[in-house]
Parts: sequence; structure tokens; C-alpha cells
Amino acid sequence: MISIVFTRSPGIASRLVRSFTGSKVSHVGVAFGIDGIRLVVHAYGRGGVQVQRARPFLFGRTIVAEFAVLAPVSLGPLLDDLGDKYDVGSILRHAARRLGIWSRSPSYSPNALVCSELVAQLPLRAFSDLNPETATPEDLLRRCLDSSEVARLS
Repeated sequence: MISIVFTRSPGIASRLVRSFTGSKVSHVGVAFGIDGIRLVVHAYGRGGVQVQRARPFLFGRTIVAEFAVLAPVSLGPLLDDLGDKYDVGSILRHAARRLGIWSRSPSYSPNALVCSELVAQLPLRAFSDLNPETATPEDLLRRCLDSSEVARLS
């Protein structure tokens, strides 16, 4: 089973993301299983795009919502980005725009991603009209809540 996992944590980075996006979630990843082992692909500040076992991924995080993907989808687009850096600049630009000190649109970093940009690559109709470079975890959560392509697990 493939699922989309939305989390939050008590850390400063999580609080800042939630504050600047007006959301209850600050991080998103895609969980899947191989030979009975639950793994999560996500983009994170320490390590960039990575696959991690579910238990370390969840350490210090609270699952806010999880959605099972109902149709077969390829994780290829996400796994193809393994090893790419985390786009810290994108987070800073989002924050600056929220504070009103940056009015230009964000510049795209082809070899660096944030978590929502990675997950927005899942081939779901719910995400098809999103701009991955500006999508936030909250944007993805709202799309999942309104989509018949996923089923809420928690």
C-alpha cells in the first residue's frame, strides 16, 4: 500500500512552516512497503530527498493525517529525485513573501526540493494543476481531503 503521510513536530522549523503557511501540518512524505518493511520517501533539511524506514521518519513527529492511495501509481518520479538536496532557499522565499518583504515569484531549483514539491509529483489528478514549486503541505492536504483517489486512514 502507498500512502501520503502529513506530519508536524514541536521543532522550530516545523513551527515556522506552520506559521508561514497557516497550516496544522509542516511535512509530507509518501509511505510504501517493500518485503514487509514500511519506508517513506521525503525531502528533509538534513539529507535532502531520501528513503527512510518509517520508525525513524516518525521519530519526534506526530501524524496529522494519512491517506491511502487507492489507484496503482508509480513512485518512479519521486525515487528518481533520491539524493537531490533540500531547497532551503525555497522555504526562505516563502517566508519572506508571507512577511511582505519579497514580492517576486520563487526561483526554481532544479536539483533541490522541499517535501511538498516532491510529493506533488505523484501522478494523481488531485495534484495535476498544482505548481509543485509553490505547493505547501497544506495545499496537498486540502487536495487529499477533497479527492476520491485517496482514502483517509487517520
